Amino acid sequence: MTNLSYQYEGLETITDFVRWGGSIFTKAELFFGHGTDNAYDESKVLVFTA
Repeated sequence: MTNLSYQYEGLETITDFVRWGGSIFTKAELFFGHGTDNAYDESKVLVFTA
């Protein structure tokens, strides 16, 4: 796994957070298989249930 940057300053909208999460999940090379099949869908689930 590569070094990931978790800086989120400047994120203001829901879309910003979904894109940020999707980018982080993609860089982390996560495995999806519990209801979602890609980083951006997983990010949407987490953002909208927060």
